[in-house]
Amino acid sequence: MLNPLLLLFLPLALAPVLLHLITLYRTKTVELSTFRFLMDSYVRQRQRIRLLEYLVMLLRFLFVLLIVLALSRPVIERFGWLFGGHSGKDVTLIVDASASMNVQTGGESSLTRAKAVASTILNLLTDADHVTLIAAADRPKVIAQGYVGQKDALLAAVDALEPSAGDADLPLAIQQAVETPQRGPRSLYLLSDGQASTWRTLAGAPVLAAVDPATQVVLMNVGPTESVDNIGVVGQPPRALRPIVGLPVALTATVVNNHRDKAQTVPLSVIIGDQQVRQVSLSVEPGEELQHTLSYTPRHAGLLVGRFEVPHDSFPDDDAFAFCLNVQPKMNVLLVTPDDAGSKTPADLYVRAALRSPLGAATGMLDEEKELAKAMELTSVKQSQASEAAIAAADVVLLLDVPMTKALAGALGPFLARGGGLLVMPGPAVNPQDYQRLLLDPASDASHAGQRIVMHEPTGDPDNEATFTPIASVDLTHPVFQVFAHDNRNTHAGGLQGGEDSQGFRGFRGVRLFRYMPLSIEQAAPQDQVVGGDALGGERPRVLMRVAASSSAQDAALVEARVGRGTMMIASFAPTPQGSNLPLQPAFVPWLLRTVAYLRPPADVRLLASVEPGQPATVAIDDVWRSPQVQVTDPLGREHTLDLHREGRSFVGAWLNTDRKGVYKFDLTGQTVEGEATATLGLAVNLAPQASRLRFLDEPAMLASLAPVTPVYLKATASDTRLAEQLTQREEIWRYLIWAVFIIIGVEFLLSTLRTPGSSSTGSPASGGKNNIHASTSGSRVKQWLEWSGLLESIRGRQRMRKR
Repeated sequence: MLNPLLLLFLPLALAPVLLHLITLYRTKTVELSTFRFLMDSYVRQRQRIRLLEYLVMLLRFLFVLLIVLALSRPVIERFGWLFGGHSGKDVTLIVDASASMNVQTGGESSLTRAKAVASTILNLLTDADHVTLIAAADRPKVIAQGYVGQKDALLAAVDALEPSAGDADLPLAIQQAVETPQRGPRSLYLLSDGQASTWRTLAGAPVLAAVDPATQVVLMNVGPTESVDNIGVVGQPPRALRPIVGLPVALTATVVNNHRDKAQTVPLSVIIGDQQVRQVSLSVEPGEELQHTLSYTPRHAGLLVGRFEVPHDSFPDDDAFAFCLNVQPKMNVLLVTPDDAGSKTPADLYVRAALRSPLGAATGMLDEEKELAKAMELTSVKQSQASEAAIAAADVVLLLDVPMTKALAGALGPFLARGGGLLVMPGPAVNPQDYQRLLLDPASDASHAGQRIVMHEPTGDPDNEATFTPIASVDLTHPVFQVFAHDNRNTHAGGLQGGEDSQGFRGFRGVRLFRYMPLSIEQAAPQDQVVGGDALGGERPRVLMRVAASSSAQDAALVEARVGRGTMMIASFAPTPQGSNLPLQPAFVPWLLRTVAYLRPPADVRLLASVEPGQPATVAIDDVWRSPQVQVTDPLGREHTLDLHREGRSFVGAWLNTDRKGVYKFDLTGQTVEGEATATLGLAVNLAPQASRLRFLDEPAMLASLAPVTPVYLKATASDTRLAEQLTQREEIWRYLIWAVFIIIGVEFLLSTLRTPGSSSTGSPASGGKNNIHASTSGSRVKQWLEWSGLLESIRGRQRMRKR
């Protein structure tokens, strides 16, 4: 009933019955002459009259009853086919596939109950009904569609449902259901556990206003059947872009205690591969999120798959938290020194000391500097030993007062083109014109059309203090100087770029250049410009450090330039105290460490170690790989081929199917200049952080979230009898009741024409004894009845015959 309150008027249907009983006349016996031959006819006529009276009373009773029922709008469900509902319904099943549907209570998960209910629904429908099955994950999609006659395919799709790693997007799922072409009276079944983090997106969603009021909406709560207390490990996996062998990686786990009033002591395990490497015991208060950081040092390069683990409970999906470490070898730093030093101080002495000093320092060094020092593998060679193979094997090359030769320039060109890093620190052995002709001008022609770096003749006298030149400014926005802007140590505190009052400049305020080679960035002559040079991917040179010089064209002390894929930094000063006092300043160590780390070539293959559920995972492969191919293995072990497309100087592909929790492996194959190349990278997908915070809504809260839609609410199980009631044919029959009322009026009118006006149902004669006739107290009633029945004419005819 759509208006059940109107059923209170049903007692009005008894009014015709009461009126019939009240208006009955009492009869008395009147003795008449013997009319035996009339008795049989009389009895038959009397039965007929009584039948008509009761029929009229019944019609009046039905008239009032049907009027009340029609106004209350009854709905026939189980036998709706009798009223034309046999054409088939359009049924849409939206199954919540959020992570919380894997919560297990009563021996089964919410998703298992949802599958059982969905299968029951399919079995209760008829072959003419059309079903659309939507999996409401973070990216809802229609996973099956068809008539119930194709039940096997629909049931298989139901069995294949799996929870995603994030929350369900219920508004988008309902929008997909509304936009599906309608094939009959529509019914929408929403199967969900009522997880608060999922349903909060549904409250007030515009799509709810688009639901047709004629659509039957049934909300089926398949959530936990008992209270859920959960301990989970969530948070962010390690996001070190380039983990390096021997360099500690910080692993941070967040443990959540969802118990309402009970503190928990939780053993947290760290597992790398299949081996437990650490375990700690944490005390977590009710409702607390406790972060704990552990350190792990990779021992070999390659893909390392790890996870955090807590003891198993009713929600297994957040008992383990996966992470991937795509570990790379140590940074290979090649220090090149001149064959004939020409000086009592080796060119690499202070550089090696700066790059190694953090390893032995007990205090005064940042942890980042110690980690950078651990990640570097230093190799020193003379210029004559700096072969093309030795340079190609390095990640970063430091030319420390090394004269430029044609052979050296020929080895550095391909090295920079492939992405290598180069730091030049010229000293007394350097001829600026050789650098300009063999290295700087070719690099400018290759990548910097219209501009070039110019190295000028040395200036300054180490023995004359009047010629010493101070540092005027440094670019604190550059990565190699950012530590001076953010570090709070007095030795190199931070501030904004340049200026005598900036704290960041304080780290270089005492630096003096005794003898240096001024640098400048100049416009190339028109005949030297290469048309389209900028299109080759080069960036314009950038000045990172300036000196206080009178000439504005010759005031750079450190310049950065991109050459091919590589990065080149040119300093104007030597790496020894004969050129400047910078090697003796506290700022020298942090600056040199970060400069070498910054110059390290980017990885040929780039992939984030983790993404949020549903976010795309982008793979970028430099075009040093020829015809690369990528094979993706998902957590279920299924292999997929990832399509790549060319984007600038890289091959790029995006893996979109990251809904499932677990580790995805990316196997790369291709060709490089060294020959066949392979690589394996890993990507971890974990639960959305809010998915572990379990809170389930009750019936009023769920119904309020669906407003203005008014659904039928069921705390559903597959055996619930109300489920079958909702799935039978459903048809409003008030129109048919109105037609029945008109039929009753017509029948009563027809019956009324069969009687004379005087033959009312009140006061009808009744049969008495053998020779008696029971008549009403009114003699006219007997006369009327006799006239109506034809008996009076028979009596008169018999009396005339006797008189004769």
